[in-house]
Amino acid sequence: MSLSAGQPSRLNKVATHPGGNQPRDRDHTDWRGVSFGLALSCYVAFQQFKLPPVLPNLLQEFHYSRSLAASFMSVYALVGLLASVPLGLWLKRRGYHRGLLLGIVSALIGLVLALGLARFGLALLLARGLEGLTYAIFAIAGPAIATSSARLRDLPLVTGLLAGWIPVGQIGAGLLALATPSWRSAWGLALADWQVIWLVALALTLLLGAWCWRFSHHQNVGMETGAAKTASSVMADTVAADRGTADELVHQPASKSAPPTGLPMPAGLWRYAHRRAADLLSAGIFLLWSGQYFAFMTWLTQYLVEQHHLQPQQAVLVYLLPVVVLLGFNLLTGWALGKGLPLLPALLVSLVLQGLVWALNPVLDDGLGIVALLVYGICAGVIPTCLFHLPHLIAAHRHHHQQSGHSMALNNQTRAAVKAGPEAFATLMTGRNIGVFCGPILVPQLIGWLGSWSLAAFAIAALTWAAAALAYGLGRQLR
Repeated sequence: MSLSAGQPSRLNKVATHPGGNQPRDRDHTDWRGVSFGLALSCYVAFQQFKLPPVLPNLLQEFHYSRSLAASFMSVYALVGLLASVPLGLWLKRRGYHRGLLLGIVSALIGLVLALGLARFGLALLLARGLEGLTYAIFAIAGPAIATSSARLRDLPLVTGLLAGWIPVGQIGAGLLALATPSWRSAWGLALADWQVIWLVALALTLLLGAWCWRFSHHQNVGMETGAAKTASSVMADTVAADRGTADELVHQPASKSAPPTGLPMPAGLWRYAHRRAADLLSAGIFLLWSGQYFAFMTWLTQYLVEQHHLQPQQAVLVYLLPVVVLLGFNLLTGWALGKGLPLLPALLVSLVLQGLVWALNPVLDDGLGIVALLVYGICAGVIPTCLFHLPHLIAAHRHHHQQSGHSMALNNQTRAAVKAGPEAFATLMTGRNIGVFCGPILVPQLIGWLGSWSLAAFAIAALTWAAAALAYGLGRQLR
């Protein structure tokens, strides 16, 4: 079903007040749209995290160098880093139909290439890069579609569900890795564990492709044009609120809008950085946090095998412990934000505690180590939920700033009905992608420089506390 000019998509449709651009809340949450957005996000998380559970086996079978093995995770982030912002703008202008198609085709080619040529490290790297393009597209489209389908009362819950995309993918990949040996035995398959997992991923890609086709052709996901774009709540941060902030800068006296004397930064870049300071700080927090998280999750199984002499299957079980905990706290945090939990204090405290877990890691025994994993999982559940909700909070702050002429204290319950859109998520995901790129590569480098896993943990603790410092700065920015 095609869409005529000016006709909004069912998933992105939102009412406006008769005389202006201020968005009004949806009448109800479209849970099919929310489910579709969640499926896109969880799928690419599964695709990325199907590697760590079988990484010890791949290293044993193909003898990749550690730097190359780390790049199999980091290439996802490299592609996302290069493509997130252009893709966000492209999805804003063109809708999601072409992006969904490109993502499915890219994933299919990557999976087939890996199954045929994994013995060549560079071929597997290319295959992971193609999967990374799918990741870059769906990691933007998924949250934007899901949040645009939610009414404001349900938005914190939807944000909590969205924040669980990574642990859902990790748990799915980990459970599949645990089940694969028995599957091979029962079915008499002459395949390696990783090959079975890649074949399952191929089947999931075909199923998701059918779902993408159904939504984009029959429910017009993201296919809005003309005046409907202006009316869409998912564009609120980049159309209404951001335009208001830019107009405010233009009408300020020159002494206020001009860059400080002697600053080498061009005036246009300075104004952009000033206008987008909150977005850039959010991206910086996500950069540092995702760097340490992906370092932890990429190398945890190998660490348990090398340092604690666990069998690969035992290592996967321990690997899943904090992931299961963090998924529960994703949902709990989303519910708590809807009930008035202050977002920035919760984010700050969780970052400080997670850094403490890293710092204490070298002195923890087995019992305290399990407790530390649980604390790490709790904090890892709170933090991404807060980070994924930040774009909406920042958009609301800008909207109030535009409407009232002065900054207002942030409150989860009193903010206006404003949702963030693809550009805001693209900025956030750019920061995240830098962290995902650097984190897995950083660990083997730190071990090489410092000589042990334990000393590397202190360096990563410092990065986590640096993220906490940025969260404090963001709180001051939004006062």
